[in-house]
Amino acid sequence: MIETTLYFGPAKVTETEGPPQEVRVAPAGRADSWARLALALPYQAAVGDEVLAIGEDRLYVIGVLRGSGLSHLRVAGRLRIDAPLGIQMTSQGPIETLAPSVRFRVGTFEIVARRLLESVHDAYRWVRGLFQLRSRRMRMFAESTAQIKAEQAYLTSRETMNIDGKTIHLG
Repeated sequence: MIETTLYFGPAKVTETEGPPQEVRVAPAGRADSWARLALALPYQAAVGDEVLAIGEDRLYVIGVLRGSGLSHLRVAGRLRIDAPLGIQMTSQGPIETLAPSVRFRVGTFEIVARRLLESVHDAYRWVRGLFQLRSRRMRMFAESTAQIKAEQAYLTSRETMNIDGKTIHLG
């Protein structure tokens, strides 16, 4: 007669290089053993993660209590997410999107950031109404030509205005 005891509790992941969908865990009060991942979402456990394990002879990981591994959602075709009340993403680390193109169709697009860095090959903007830039200071550099073309143009300075050029054409 073999006596088995049901284990239900935390376990530390000690090894991930084993059979597919299995990790080696160290449950409290039991010897290390291989446990099958039985999670609702795809998760790649990492050494040091704390998981929730259950089982008798065979252990199953049914939850992640403290993890640092990768959750990877992969679908065969296209993916659509509908959330009538909104979607919120929060991360302590960077968020990165890799795609051949990204298109946003929104009523208002607002970016609130401490610093905004943009690096593009070419940039084009079409604004039907007003385009306004408000800044405490502004610098613009062009390696070759800078051109401003308008039906009417105004350049106003409350204090000193400098125009410096080898040749200046007026009119």
